[in-house]
Amino acid sequence: MIIKPKSPDKIAVYNVKSDTELILFKQSLITEFFSEN
Repeated sequence: MIIKPKSPDKIAVYNVKSDTELILFKQSLITEFFSEN
């Protein structure tokens, strides 16, 4: 699954190798999703 970020600063997360960073990124996506809808 490819996620296309709306803001350029999220592009860097594509290359994360840390599980913690990936989890935090997923949580931020969920938060953003619910805040928009």
